[in-house]
Amino acid sequence: VKSFAKQSVKKESIHFLCIIKTQLAHIQMLKRLNCPSIKGGYKFFLDLLDHVNKFNASRSRTSVQVKVDFICLESHKDNLVIEGIENLEVVREANVVIVEDVVDTGRIMRKLVARLEQFHPKRILIACLLRKRSNVQCYRPHYIGFQVTPKSIQNITIPFLFD
Repeated sequence: VKSFAKQSVKKESIHFLCIIKTQLAHIQMLKRLNCPSIKGGYKFFLDLLDHVNKFNASRSRTSVQVKVDFICLESHKDNLVIEGIENLEVVREANVVIVEDVVDTGRIMRKLVARLEQFHPKRILIACLLRKRSNVQCYRPHYIGFQVTPKSIQNITIPFLFD
């Protein structure tokens, strides 16, 4: 967050894209409700957003403007369907942070980044809570909470994140 907060005439902003694993109806409901109950990286994302808000609360001149979208991804062969955001033009010239709960091989993430790059954002960064270590790795996130083996992910219980 600190790297985005530079003292200049134009304040920097961050556009968060939180990946959730649910249906489009739930994404639309999420926009209307304050208490979502869905699967995906939203709880991890809310913790990150809380830290950004704490950073902003103590710095009026260097605060970071935040925009948020919740998206759902479906991959069919070479086609990637992004639900939950009407127009990807919103990422043009933006600092984009994609938040995901688990990155496995990274194939879908690579497709998402390629799609977003068509709109020429300033920067795209990926943050994930868990990254599975596997033989096939297509994409490495910029920020990784924990690296786990595929078998150990079934035994992980973090009550405050997965309740």
